[in-house]
Amino acid sequence: MDSSNLWAALASAATLFDEPRLEVGLSSQIRVSSVPNHGTLADRTANLAGAFAVIAGSEPYPAELLEGLPQLCLIARSGVGFDQIELDAASRLGIHVTTTPGANAQGVAEHVVTLLLHLTHRVSYYDARVRSGQWRDENFFSEVQGMTVGIIGFGHIGRAIAALLHAFGARIIAFDVAPIVDAPSYVTMASSIEEMLPQCQAISLHTPLMDSTRGLIGGDELALLPRGAYIVNAARGGIIDEVALESALRSGQIAGAVLDVLAQEPPRTDHPLLVFDTCVFSPHSASLGAHTIERMTRMIATQLNLVAEGVTPAGLINSPVAPRFPLMVR
Repeated sequence: MDSSNLWAALASAATLFDEPRLEVGLSSQIRVSSVPNHGTLADRTANLAGAFAVIAGSEPYPAELLEGLPQLCLIARSGVGFDQIELDAASRLGIHVTTTPGANAQGVAEHVVTLLLHLTHRVSYYDARVRSGQWRDENFFSEVQGMTVGIIGFGHIGRAIAALLHAFGARIIAFDVAPIVDAPSYVTMASSIEEMLPQCQAISLHTPLMDSTRGLIGGDELALLPRGAYIVNAARGGIIDEVALESALRSGQIAGAVLDVLAQEPPRTDHPLLVFDTCVFSPHSASLGAHTIERMTRMIATQLNLVAEGVTPAGLINSPVAPRFPLMVR
């Protein structure tokens, strides 16, 4: 592969690589071109043929696709989710897989807290009443101040969420399967989800989607929460059992849900959760703030530059066997 003229395929990732007014620090030897992220296996293989890197969104990267791309050295994932990439296959083939850890933490936290406040403060309900000529009713609304909020997954995003909610006066409990190091003094550690849930008026999910976390919050876990609790999910839809969540919303066990993600995206129009006015949705957009996208774009540019130079990039989430670099690919 000619190292003086490398090209990277821009799939569905939200980035600013196609924004000519923004200097992102990308090496002049690298050209970024947009490609379709859908179609048959043959279509996608043809679209990505010859690329030393792909800047990826949430589209799938199965083993069959990766095996047909002998020049691919890097899958640079915009964001932190990687459940659509077959990591074992990428590692076996020597392909680096990176995410943008920390770059979206503050933006996701801001979005999540915005939606939680929107739900608890009944913003849509009050807005509709005023527009229809009505005024206040006789009910009060919930507030974040004084709530105990459980955060499941205490990485960059979980920590950013904790800081914002603490500033609103919430008590924070955190749980992670990995050891939590250097936690803020205002965070209480839980030894298990089962220990955490009965204490929480709200929980916020920030774990990756893996076999061990699929259906992590189901009927049994929802029943452990105090009646009238809130659920926030800005991680991956499959972490919550949506059938169990529907049942808990109907019974009042769960007072409301903030959902940036769903198991099927976009959802079908008859998805049962869409009928609840106690659910607030956004279209998997928590990372789409302008500052967040700029930070992720710059981080991906650095990853592309390093792999082009034959250097292992930051943000690597797999262990490539005989790692590929453009100078090695002929």
